[in-house]
Amino acid sequence: MKPWDELTERGKLRRLRSVAAAALGDYDVDARRVSLIGGFVNALYRVDTPDGPLALRVDLVQEHTDENMLIELSWLEALDGLVDVSVPRRTKQGELFTRASVAGVPDERRCVLFSWVPGRPLADRYSPELFEPYGRISAALHVHGATHPTPTKPMAWDRVFYFSEEVDPVVYHVPENAARLPKGGLEVIERTIELVQPRLEVQGERQIVHGDLHLWNVHVSRGRLWALDFADVMWASRAQDLAITFYYFQGRPDADELSAAFRRGYEQIAPWPTDDEELAVFMAARRVMMTNFVFNIDMDDLDGFLAGSVERLQGFLDTYE
Repeated sequence: MKPWDELTERGKLRRLRSVAAAALGDYDVDARRVSLIGGFVNALYRVDTPDGPLALRVDLVQEHTDENMLIELSWLEALDGLVDVSVPRRTKQGELFTRASVAGVPDERRCVLFSWVPGRPLADRYSPELFEPYGRISAALHVHGATHPTPTKPMAWDRVFYFSEEVDPVVYHVPENAARLPKGGLEVIERTIELVQPRLEVQGERQIVHGDLHLWNVHVSRGRLWALDFADVMWASRAQDLAITFYYFQGRPDADELSAAFRRGYEQIAPWPTDDEELAVFMAARRVMMTNFVFNIDMDDLDGFLAGSVERLQGFLDTYE
């Protein structure tokens, strides 16, 4: 058997299918087939049963603590019936997740079985007609998260690089990475950090938020929207959560129209919680974090991404510095 560290990313996902199959023994389900959907920091498998499909998530990279995962999963249970979400199935022992291991895969892997979310990602169907319900689902999560009780606070977004050093080490400034940035890029990033970090440290009105409600984490089926992948649930302001959402369609030619539709939907549920400057600050913070993140993964067109990021950060500095 080929050593784990010598496998390609795809090879690791294929091998983790055995972990998925082992984990299903802890659930009261009649699994007829387990097939790979895809993966990035987690592996995701479709589990076909006589009662319909389910989704099984297996850790590829253990990004979060058990405590943060329990906050994620308990919040999803509480949201069931109130917002269209992917709900965790409990194990035979009543646990929200289980652990499984097999030969050829290092360490035990945390596994969660979810209800199936139909449809396709919203990223495949940009339109103002769909961005209005997108805003409504964002607001509904904010309203619920403001009062949802948890024994501990989840990961906080109170600094630019909010993931742990073990998961996402800060490497944008090391010589080999800095050399790949466009001319002046390192200075642009560091000036941006100097500007946005104090705003992240201010302890305003914070709560539990999704933390990653981007266009690929919302599915559309017959005009109905479903929110999924709450793994990055965090302690942050509503404005910070919105900035993460807006970051992913910033720069599109129809961004203003999409933003207006999103806001119309949001305000049908809750008051708009931010302004353009605050959104810009938190989007810039997100862009710096993502610029560092891409150095830690095997990304296609890294140079193109870096050039675009530095250009947008320079535009932010020109406006707000």
